[in-house]
Amino acid sequence: MKKEISADALDRDLKRRTLWERLTKRRAVLRAQVGLTFIVLLINIVWTIVASYTYGSQNGIGTIFTGDCGKSQLLNVYLHIAINILSTLLLGISNYCMQLISAPSREEIDRAHARKTWVDVGVPSARNVWKLNLSKKIIWCGFAITSATLHLFWNSAVFYSFPTYQYRVAVVTSDFQYINQAWPSYGGYEFEPLRQSAAGLELLQPADCINRYIEPLNAGRDVIVVTNRTAAENSNSTLIASTVTGGTVWYFEEYWICSSTEIYNAIIPGGCTTDVVDKFVSNWTVASETGLHLGKGSVAVDYCLSAGMNDSQDQCSVGFSTYIMTIVIAMNALKCAFVLFVHYKAGRSSVIGTLGDAVASFLQEPDHSTEHMCLATKRTFMSKAAWQPQAIEWRPSKTRWIGATTKRRFGVTMGIYAATFIATTGLMIAGVLGRVRDHRSIAISSLISQGLGNLDPQELLSNASRGAPTTLLATVVMANSFQVLFSCLYYMYNSVLSCMLVALEWSRYSVRKRPLRVSNPTGAQRSSYFLTIPFRYDIPLLAASSLLQWLVSQSVFLIRINNYDPTGTNTLVSQSSRIGFAPIGIIASYFLTWLMFLALLLLAFLKVYPQGDKAMPMASTCSAAISASCHRPPGDYDAWLLPVQWGVTRSRADEVEQKPGHCSFTTARDVSPPIEGRFYA
Repeated sequence: MKKEISADALDRDLKRRTLWERLTKRRAVLRAQVGLTFIVLLINIVWTIVASYTYGSQNGIGTIFTGDCGKSQLLNVYLHIAINILSTLLLGISNYCMQLISAPSREEIDRAHARKTWVDVGVPSARNVWKLNLSKKIIWCGFAITSATLHLFWNSAVFYSFPTYQYRVAVVTSDFQYINQAWPSYGGYEFEPLRQSAAGLELLQPADCINRYIEPLNAGRDVIVVTNRTAAENSNSTLIASTVTGGTVWYFEEYWICSSTEIYNAIIPGGCTTDVVDKFVSNWTVASETGLHLGKGSVAVDYCLSAGMNDSQDQCSVGFSTYIMTIVIAMNALKCAFVLFVHYKAGRSSVIGTLGDAVASFLQEPDHSTEHMCLATKRTFMSKAAWQPQAIEWRPSKTRWIGATTKRRFGVTMGIYAATFIATTGLMIAGVLGRVRDHRSIAISSLISQGLGNLDPQELLSNASRGAPTTLLATVVMANSFQVLFSCLYYMYNSVLSCMLVALEWSRYSVRKRPLRVSNPTGAQRSSYFLTIPFRYDIPLLAASSLLQWLVSQSVFLIRINNYDPTGTNTLVSQSSRIGFAPIGIIASYFLTWLMFLALLLLAFLKVYPQGDKAMPMASTCSAAISASCHRPPGDYDAWLLPVQWGVTRSRADEVEQKPGHCSFTTARDVSPPIEGRFYA
């Protein structure tokens, strides 16, 4: 066996370590995460102060940019990309810290083994949380709550606002211009000025009139609808019906076009869209009762007199909410405090965060509670009755990656996936049925043309709400509830993948000698630049999760409406918040979720751990099974510092005498694989 390594030799080894190895020590990684979390906090604080000071705010709502709608939408997209990058960064940091918080110390492992129970090693573990002390439980829950809150609000801190315009609609007789008869007001707005301006209005034929006013976002102005009825046929009144359309119910503003009994009965239960109304252009009728209530009478239209269009293309804007940013900053500050706590606790203590940490600890100081059961697996320790020395027959079997995780962990992940698929499928079906109901195209090209994060009046969820901050926050919570669901999905996906990769790392120690991957390397150990998931898995997972979060933010999103009344006045009371959705974004999110799901299933059911002579007992993340494999041969004191291999370590004499053999991690050169059918203890 090898001699103990001297302190001088260790010092020389440390000096030879590269800068990368030093930077990837746990304390260095945690320091970097503290710095990154504070940088994100500083960005949020500075941005909020600068935006509030530069642009001002009213009742917690400010405007960053007002102008061209295309530029506004592009700025909104860029800001949301930045938000999702920062939120994904904080989510990754939180996941790292939550894993360290739930990681046990050697003392906690020993106490658990003394009670004939075990803890998870090397993976995010909610199971371990219940065995932590109160302060760690609070911090772990704090990370979870702050992450959920950030995903619930952050994407709506910045939002796209667009203008809508109320306008007056007067349905009049064909001879109204020849009879000097004042029109009464309606809905608090005077109609007499509209009558007096009739001579200067633009004449539109029915088809042109419908095209101008059928789309709520076309920004039409006041209109006089001239019918074929005379004043004599209307009780000597030139005004047949009147209404003021738009406002907080702007998405219904075109319904006066479909208000007659004939057309309204034809569109039920669909919407008032071009595809439907085009069938009635040659015989267009509107309601004949005051208010233009749907289905209340009908009168034929000859032509329209239009006041023109509002210049809406330069009145779009990108706004922000100081209330939401205050919540974001508060959660970010709490997260900074929690990361500092983890840096103080996990950075300075002997927390066993990786598989290599556990193996090194058990090789340095063997755990007597798992002696003489070297082939024990995770399944062995599911029963307390199995916690006793026992010789176990070696029967190597083909083990797929799915075997490394528990049924509960995998089941919870599948449950969250099911909820995600149900939610996204429900939205897709609702969107498709809504388009079919409204006689609109469901072709992919039509959905793509709407784009991501763009408003369509027919693609709205929930009722309009007035502009008070409380209702804004309520709308935000509804709009971003999907973000929380996908955050939970990321956590469980990470957890399952971690279990499978821990077992993969474990199984490779039976193939050849390998240095232990630990949090704070010494001797020949190597650094742990990740906890469980290597970069080749972690980077694609983070990229896919970030893309998914952004797609969700552009699929179901907050929209803010700035409404202008017929006089051109815009007030906070006339503003409203709605939830819009983009079908193509929902479809893209759905397929990306499926792609990630299939990737996990392919890894779980197609990938196989080393078999035959290279097989090892499936310890997975079970601390007891790991401990059972780490009872090194006598005199192999430095095994925890050097490259090791798992295999049979007992002498040939034991085999001749037919004593049970022994398997362990060791630095010995003559390591051999266990023989099928023989017993080892």
